[in-house]
Amino acid sequence: MLDVDRDVDNGKVKPGQYLVLAFDFSAANRSSDVEAAEASLNGMLNSSIRTFYSTYAPYLGTATDDQLIRENVFPSAVESLTECVHVVNKALNAVREEDDPLCGVKGIYLLADEYDAFSNEFLSPDDARPWDHLRSNANSLLKGFWATVKSVLGVRRITKCFITGVSPLSMADRTSGFNVASYVSWRRELSGLCGLTEEDVFAALNMPGVCRTEDEMQKHFKVMKDNYNGYNFVELSQVPHIFNTNTCLEYLESLVRDEPINPSAVCNSEVSEPALQILAASPVASSIISDSLRSQDPKIPYDKLVQSFRLTSL
Repeated sequence: MLDVDRDVDNGKVKPGQYLVLAFDFSAANRSSDVEAAEASLNGMLNSSIRTFYSTYAPYLGTATDDQLIRENVFPSAVESLTECVHVVNKALNAVREEDDPLCGVKGIYLLADEYDAFSNEFLSPDDARPWDHLRSNANSLLKGFWATVKSVLGVRRITKCFITGVSPLSMADRTSGFNVASYVSWRRELSGLCGLTEEDVFAALNMPGVCRTEDEMQKHFKVMKDNYNGYNFVELSQVPHIFNTNTCLEYLESLVRDEPINPSAVCNSEVSEPALQILAASPVASSIISDSLRSQDPKIPYDKLVQSFRLTSL
């Protein structure tokens, strides 16, 4: 049983309270041409809104998903998002009976996965022009998107947002339109969100086709614990360490294929080329990394970490 299943069974999590609108910013084509990249981003956003209608059309009135898409998805994804929230708000306001499927639904839960994947391609301490276009250009799609999200926050609209990313770039630096975010990575109650717990790993190893015997399961668990465990995202707090999700999944997949890999040579843990270029060009980042490598204890203390930073900080 996964931890989330246990939380549902124990009443800590109540499913069915939100309509989920998910955006994956890594899916957009990040061309070096900013305008071409924004066109791809616009297409990704609209595609996600179409998926939302296809999923929830039976609950949003009498229109079919095709009708909802045809009438409410516009060339501009920002307009599409605004109209999508209006459609949901209208449907929720129309609920009158307790047996209505939407009774108890609070609104839209917006998920933005890898929110920085798109704009990180244009980060460069040596040439800030592409970044400035995304951040301060009046016609910037990224700026318009987050400004719109902020404008439609509220009851029976976008009720909650959850945003994930790798680099803690200030949302205010990215766009002055969204300055209401709270940093939650270090919250104790979310300590297991950024990885897998021991229970999660054991549950995966116990699935059919992964391990043949108890001894084999224990052997592979030890390998994974020695190589992929030890992450802690909670400042000044003792919580169970978690396993790196990507490396665990790659190792588990190799077990399913019956082709075990070198546990220290998984390929899903490399730093991206743009990130390496940014770090190499940044005097601040280079100094921190150099000091850490020279230290007998290469761990970077929590008080040296920041919850967000601006491009000028590099």
